[in-house]
Amino acid sequence: MLIDFSFKNYKSFKDDQSFSMRRNTNLDLEKDPIIKDGLPKEGLSRAAAIYGANASGKSNFLNALLSLKNFITKKYSIDKVQFESFIGSAEPLSFYLSFFAMNGKKYNYTLIVKEKLIDYERLEVYNSNQPTTMFEYGKSGIPISLKAFDNDEKTALKYNFTKNPFVPILSFLKDSNSQDAKAAYNFFDDELVFRTELLESSKINNEITVNKATQDEEKFDFLNKIIPVLDMGIDSVEMVDEDTALNEEQYNIFTDMMKKILRAGDEKPDEKMLEGIDNEPFKAKIKKAIFRHVVDGKLASLNLDQESDGTLTGASLILDLLSILKNGSIYIVDELDKSLHPFITSQIIDAFNNKKTNPNGAQLIFTTHDTTLLDSSIYGENILDRDEIWFTEKHKDGSSELYPLSSIKYTTKKDDNVYKKYIEGRYGATPKVSLSYVIQNYWKEQKK
Repeated sequence: MLIDFSFKNYKSFKDDQSFSMRRNTNLDLEKDPIIKDGLPKEGLSRAAAIYGANASGKSNFLNALLSLKNFITKKYSIDKVQFESFIGSAEPLSFYLSFFAMNGKKYNYTLIVKEKLIDYERLEVYNSNQPTTMFEYGKSGIPISLKAFDNDEKTALKYNFTKNPFVPILSFLKDSNSQDAKAAYNFFDDELVFRTELLESSKINNEITVNKATQDEEKFDFLNKIIPVLDMGIDSVEMVDEDTALNEEQYNIFTDMMKKILRAGDEKPDEKMLEGIDNEPFKAKIKKAIFRHVVDGKLASLNLDQESDGTLTGASLILDLLSILKNGSIYIVDELDKSLHPFITSQIIDAFNNKKTNPNGAQLIFTTHDTTLLDSSIYGENILDRDEIWFTEKHKDGSSELYPLSSIKYTTKKDDNVYKKYIEGRYGATPKVSLSYVIQNYWKEQKK
């Protein structure tokens, strides 16, 4: 579970930015907090929505977390991890997280990167009310402190870091002998789950996600129970066989290609594997998902490539929900409302904000332009509590600012119309445009 996240000098964010999932007890709150031993006494939010104009920094905020995850888990090299400073700034990038790992312990993690090298890094764990430093690396030749590790692992970590000063120490702890260290690594690797434009959440990827996930019996059953009630016109999901047999010419081309791949760069390829290609023709049947729609009272089948973006996005999100809610993960989504009806978006948020549907404390952090989620009159209730609403604003110098609704004066009253005030621009974070005025002037100039 994420408690706090702060960062500085990342992309459009020049100054210190602070984000928190801590509940604000000064507000009238309706949604269930996450209460658990070791967590802040006020509890944590289960959801957080980030609003703002286009190019105001919403995606950059999510990508700050994604870049940190990729850097620690070595999904990409440092050159591809998108550690970009604010334009023209020579200052280092800094990140700080406070989180609750699956082992039930709280951690603090600090990372400072300068010129694509680790400038400072520290990991702390709470075995009591006070944090214990597990490791620390400082500037100007300050030695690495590795208090939590045995002598062999200390030696290995020092050697690895000396050889790879551009890789965080935390990256080396995937298979650590220290269970506390391994749990901290797993938080970034397993518990931060992203669905962003950077990961190309396209229609094709959604097709692949749905097809692959429905091969799993539990996910298939979950999707079949949920998707029919979302009013998407789908009665059921079924798996059908698809013949993938190759004709003789295609098969010969395939086997020749596979043999070349196996021999490439290998002076002694596995002959049994080469023989196996000839002996086991590629004539398998595969399972693929199809959706059954109700049309004029009758069932009609559609392949996934015939489905709309909204249908596939909804199905893909539902499949994500099963593992997210089951594991108590943090689900980070760029444009949750993309291709979805506002009602479905509100239902997804509600699934996180209710302790009965979210008993393991999963969290949802998302960006959106869907202002209907702020209007309680549409749904008969507040979809989001006031401390779950955040904004991003772009300033004249090009820098972004992240701030919560609760930081604005006179927003603590339960009967305040958040939707109306946001649309009126009372909170900022809205586009400052007058398109009609500009177009009218354009036509006047053309007429002259």
